[in-house]
Amino acid sequence: MPTKDQRDNPDDIVSSRVPFLGSLKKVRPTVTGQADTVKKATIAGLMIVSLTVLWAVLPFFVESPDRVLVLTVTHSEYPACPTGSACFTLELRNLGPWPVTVDIIELRFYPALIGPSVDVKWLGRMPERRLTLMPLTALTYEFRLTIIAGLSPPERIYVTLAGYVTILYETQYAVLHSGKR
Repeated sequence: MPTKDQRDNPDDIVSSRVPFLGSLKKVRPTVTGQADTVKKATIAGLMIVSLTVLWAVLPFFVESPDRVLVLTVTHSEYPACPTGSACFTLELRNLGPWPVTVDIIELRFYPALIGPSVDVKWLGRMPERRLTLMPLTALTYEFRLTIIAGLSPPERIYVTLAGYVTILYETQYAVLHSGKR
């Protein structure tokens, strides 16, 4: 049992048995150890609050939603693609750390041949008017392009998506392009 002088002197080291280590460990029975723990917890808490505020404020500084959203169209070997048609995969990808909502106003397809001779059909589900993408995720859709008989289907297609994009709470009008014509 420590004497009164030993209890009052924080620099004294008291030996205690640490059961899970199975050995003796020197412990300082001081208040400074608790203060260090409180300081570390405060610093960790401030870091978490700072990162949360930064995450919430950054959407104000996103100048255009096409910095966060990517629209791509690739030629696909869809197994159920009919003869004389070309099948493609449309992908809308969210590259940002925020949830994104897209209210589609218009989706345009630009194959090499434009006019009434081109027919676009969705294979499976088609994009809804309102899409929600969680951070770092993508939505994909399959479609086919049928052209009048005698013409070969295109290998590439250009797609634009026009709509209102909401990043967290900031809404902007945007036109996304699938690439170069």
